[in-house]
Amino acid sequence: MAWCPNCKTEYRDGVTKCADCGADLVDELKEDETICVATFEEKKLANKFQEFLVYSEIEESDITFDPNEDVFLVNVISSKADEAKKLFQAFKANEAANEEPSSKEESEEEFETLSDEHEVDVPIKEVMPESTTTYVKKKDRYADLRSTFWIFIVFGIGGLIFTGLNMAEVITFLNNYFQYTIMSLVSLFFIFVAVKSLLDSKRIYQEIDQEEESTTQIKNWLKENMTREALSKFDDDTLSPEIIYLKKTEFMKAQIYEAFDIDNDLFTDEIIEEYYNEYIE
Repeated sequence: MAWCPNCKTEYRDGVTKCADCGADLVDELKEDETICVATFEEKKLANKFQEFLVYSEIEESDITFDPNEDVFLVNVISSKADEAKKLFQAFKANEAANEEPSSKEESEEEFETLSDEHEVDVPIKEVMPESTTTYVKKKDRYADLRSTFWIFIVFGIGGLIFTGLNMAEVITFLNNYFQYTIMSLVSLFFIFVAVKSLLDSKRIYQEIDQEEESTTQIKNWLKENMTREALSKFDDDTLSPEIIYLKKTEFMKAQIYEAFDIDNDLFTDEIIEEYYNEYIE
């Protein structure tokens, strides 16, 4: 497998460039590098998720505190990051299926009576870099890039006009060549970002139809082949809902890779999660 050294995204063999940031992929990440996979507002919840990771045979994890956000971070080594993120998705899916306690007191009381199978009934919050946890659809990326273009082009051209008016002494907010130079450079930088965003948006726009067509094909295939009955073979009363969810989604992912030529794990995970939430749960 190949990895992006920036996004920490895993790709199939044969892929050489990261689809998100364009970086050259590497064969493996540094073993001692840790990645945040989730954060919790309470230490005991972070401990509970860490116990779930150990239960799922991921023992290389630690908990740190972020004083700026006032949250506890659960970190794992890079080689286990993808597996831990998938486990957390399963963990979240189980949380969403449970009813939230109506008060803080009920939440604390329920936590004290949690079973040894690590089923959690209190809400948790995930904080992850966007590129490592969610797939941004090309239609949304196109809209973001177009918005960036208009914002930066307006400020860039406006800055140049503002500088020109000051140099012509029509207005006098700036009064020396150093200020003129700085303002001009900032304005030109804004214009550069705007032009780059415009070019990127044109490239992304050409890929929107292909992505939507691929998404439709895969979802239709899932509806025909990955029905609730077909996945029922993974149901096991001796396993926790998280593990069952993980087994089902991993099976679906493997079958998709056999049926389609896909090299982006995040894209596949996004489709599977949408399909699972809509048709399987």
